[in-house]
Amino acid sequence: MNGSLIELRLDRLSRFVWLATALVFGLGVLHVYLVAAQGWDPKGPLRALNLDAEAVLPAWYSSILLYSSGLALIVVGLAEGRAGGARTFWFGLAAVMIYMSLDESASLHEQSAHLADDFGLPFQTLAHPGFAWLFFGLAGVAAVAFVAIPMLHRIDRRTSARFVLAGAVYVFGALVMEFVGSRPYAASNGTSGHALIYVTVEEAFEFLGLTLFLTTVIDHLAAHHPRIELRLRTSPSAAGAPMPDHAAARPTPAE
Repeated sequence: MNGSLIELRLDRLSRFVWLATALVFGLGVLHVYLVAAQGWDPKGPLRALNLDAEAVLPAWYSSILLYSSGLALIVVGLAEGRAGGARTFWFGLAAVMIYMSLDESASLHEQSAHLADDFGLPFQTLAHPGFAWLFFGLAGVAAVAFVAIPMLHRIDRRTSARFVLAGAVYVFGALVMEFVGSRPYAASNGTSGHALIYVTVEEAFEFLGLTLFLTTVIDHLAAHHPRIELRLRTSPSAAGAPMPDHAAARPTPAE
């Protein structure tokens, strides 16, 4: 059978993810420095490096981390299922991460601020009106935690502990720091020194949490499914064998 074998070292992949995160965040910090210390226009030539804007490099990279986490979780779920383990937990987390990737790209969470106005919810008294989505985000986090945390005992302690830590770090940045900095940010339209500090700390925790989560999934694969065989076929004739009922990631013993 003609074909190509592509091998991917999972330990190297984890290091690459950490290095990519450091690079993207470092460029964002450079943008903050140029705006705060050098007086550059935040919407100027280097806007693509802005840590707190839409359709820019940091936002794109965050979406990539989320989507990659979702895909990696699907692979784990398929591998666990083929090995006779439970896969519902992994598929459920994958769905959450893929939705978060969509939300990051399309800014769906910010649209929920309008719901507060439509239903007359008093969130504006606690945070700036433009940040009322934080309370919907908190409800979403509580719902995911309520379902996911009791299921963590089904996986190894190291992976579950890293999942909890990654989630706590991300939520601290995405919700707590966003809430604390909402009024200073709104008061200066995100251009004051205090607002930029809040944004930098917030994004630092978000990047750290997302990167820790993705590398935890990768490390779990490396520890429990050290060799994954993924077969992709265009047609039965192209592979020279009957097409299986479905394509799946199949764990095979380590060499």
